[in-house]
Amino acid sequence: SIIENHFRESVKLSLLSNGDAASAHHTLAMYSDKFFTRAKERITSKEWATSQALRQHNEEMAQALSVKYKKRVGTKEELSKIKRQYNALSRQSKIDKQESIRIMQEMSSFLQLAVDSYIRTLTFGSRHDTRAVFRLFSLWSSNPTSLDRGTLQEALLKIPTHKFLPLTYQIASRANSDAPESFKNALFALLEAISENHPHHILWQLLTFAKASDGGAASANANQMKALLEKLSK
Repeated sequence: SIIENHFRESVKLSLLSNGDAASAHHTLAMYSDKFFTRAKERITSKEWATSQALRQHNEEMAQALSVKYKKRVGTKEELSKIKRQYNALSRQSKIDKQESIRIMQEMSSFLQLAVDSYIRTLTFGSRHDTRAVFRLFSLWSSNPTSLDRGTLQEALLKIPTHKFLPLTYQIASRANSDAPESFKNALFALLEAISENHPHHILWQLLTFAKASDGGAASANANQMKALLEKLSK
């Protein structure tokens, strides 16, 4: 692919030559991001929904023809026609299914590569901080269960925490939501790292969300906010 043959190799060469690594990673991030966005738009389009409905219909028709053929009811010509119809529908359904799987896998790969590359952009330099940090958080928060969570959390904590200061409210807000637990755990780990280095920048957000304790998940989230506040007061 273009990514494997050109962009990844360009990043490697930039690192070996002490070039602008942040810009190299940022270029790769934007390229991957663009293709992820295109794939996401495709699978959320009306055309995609129609094609998936047609594939489902063809699979059901093929199954019905298979059952009908196995009963061996009808003339030889009729059975031969049923078999031909089944083979055609089954073949097309298989092709369509493989294409759907390929697109979904490519979308997942582009998403992971974009996120990884934005993280490296923020780790290697500061030239692209504003765009990279906002886009990183947008991709992460919009796809919290589609990424390698363990690797992502570890990588996020390697980014200088001051780069997340423009996003402290959004991070605290998402941590206080009913998002997946693994995602919230990563957010709280990030909030803790930010609070240790920049307590005055994040105090107001923690105080605000620590009061949101109306029971259930919100109460549990508020308790974690209060725990962070207690650490800051020590």
